[in-house]
Amino acid sequence: MVISTGAAGWTVTIPAVPSPVAAAGLNFTTTTYTSAANQTTIRVNAPFTGGLTGWIVYVSRTYTATWGPNLQLWIQRTNGGTPAGNLVGPLNVYQQVTNVATEFFRCNTQTAVRTIRCQLQIRNVSAPNLVTPSDLTTITYTVTEF
Repeated sequence: MVISTGAAGWTVTIPAVPSPVAAAGLNFTTTTYTSAANQTTIRVNAPFTGGLTGWIVYVSRTYTATWGPNLQLWIQRTNGGTPAGNLVGPLNVYQQVTNVATEFFRCNTQTAVRTIRCQLQIRNVSAPNLVTPSDLTTITYTVTEF
């Protein structure tokens, strides 16, 4: 079984800090940045191992030294994929992406599903939460059969 994504990456540009007070880290106003509703498109393809019931997609992220400790990454599925009606799990409900793989959605049949659209959010963006000028993280999608 293969999972593939059509994402080339998502870059959020944070506006320049407008004042010396904010630059000193005293601006505690936080902002949330949201990607396009189809930022990531997932496809789960056959072949499937015979005799199993379905499959689950888990999501996690890799923490890097450059990622601010209070920044939060969230994800939601924005459609049911194609063919429709096969996926189980919340639709249009954000869940936090951490370094622990958690269930994102599942399919209770051995059906290949394509065009599963996902949207990302970065929360708690503020001057004190940005450790470096360039914060990076990697999202990992893992598919397992059951």
